[in-house]
Amino acid sequence: LILFAWLLKSVILTGNLVVAICGGAPFLFGALVSGNIHAGWLPFLLAAPVHFIREIVKDVEDLEGDRQSGRKTLPVVISAVTTLRTTGVLMLFVAVLLLVPYFTGMVTWHYLAITVTLVSFPLAFWAGGLMIYPDKSNITKIQTGLKWIMLPGMIAIFLGVILRS
Repeated sequence: LILFAWLLKSVILTGNLVVAICGGAPFLFGALVSGNIHAGWLPFLLAAPVHFIREIVKDVEDLEGDRQSGRKTLPVVISAVTTLRTTGVLMLFVAVLLLVPYFTGMVTWHYLAITVTLVSFPLAFWAGGLMIYPDKSNITKIQTGLKWIMLPGMIAIFLGVILRS
């Protein structure tokens, strides 16, 4: 963590990417321990982008402190408004990406039902808000919401994979 804070957090998007990988990695570790590393890739590939988005939103929340400390985060470099709009586009992309496992037959309809209602829809809703009204006033609510949608996302993956077996 000390090396991360010292070397990576200040590098544009690099710190965000490292945190996203670390956020998704427990799925790979769990799968590795169970003897089936392949079982961890789907949850990892779905969780990491959501973590990545949340980290960027948190960077907007921390903009003033990062600017004062000389960190080169995305909002410091390209502005909070541009970062929020870009993040909104990324959120829409991820909202659609989350549907791919169902349409490729990797998971059951249980995954689709939970993901659409409790993960993709909120992502798309927040994305629209960020693109149309890129104001910092709702950032804390959005980044907290991004944390909360991870739980139904994990449940969706679990049910979608287990009930497929």
